[in-house]
Amino acid sequence: MPTRPFLAAAALLLLGAACASSGDRATVTAGGSPAAAPAFADSSTTTTTLAASSTTTAPTPATSVPVPASSTTTAPAPTTTTTRKPAPSTTTTTFPANAIRLTIVNQHPNRVEVNINGASYNLAPGQRLGPVPFVPDPEGHESYSAVVAGTSCGLGDSGIPALEKPPGTSVTMRLTPQGACDPAGPGVPNLDVAFEVA
Repeated sequence: MPTRPFLAAAALLLLGAACASSGDRATVTAGGSPAAAPAFADSSTTTTTLAASSTTTAPTPATSVPVPASSTTTAPAPTTTTTRKPAPSTTTTTFPANAIRLTIVNQHPNRVEVNINGASYNLAPGQRLGPVPFVPDPEGHESYSAVVAGTSCGLGDSGIPALEKPPGTSVTMRLTPQGACDPAGPGVPNLDVAFEVA
């Protein structure tokens, strides 16, 4: 019958209009029947959250530069040596109550050896010795000898009035050159002795 193709065409037009209004496409099969519309995935938007990109900064390698230890050299302080002069020796002579104060002065150019009542003294040229205590002999037997050292030149005596003075009296025995001493050789003077009472 001629009306069947017409109905088929009309059906296709209506189906196309319906698809155009709904935004879907329809597929018509060869037999004229609309094919089942393809199933489209849900057009809902899927949000994918990306993990925040973390940037890891590698630590800067520490560069250790050895610093040489500062050494301080202290120069040793100069050594100062102070030489102290020895204090002059002070000799305190104790004078017995019955002694006189005897001083011996050698004005001879040579050393002179002196002996008074058994006490010996050796005087260099120009030396002054004393005062030293001299205790007179109770019987008045004072004696002395004075000899130029290394020679037989000299003299001696006994019973010297100057050595018989009261205790505390100051007496000086002075040795002086006198003449020539032949046994000692030329140039050596002989010796003279004098006593002085202050």
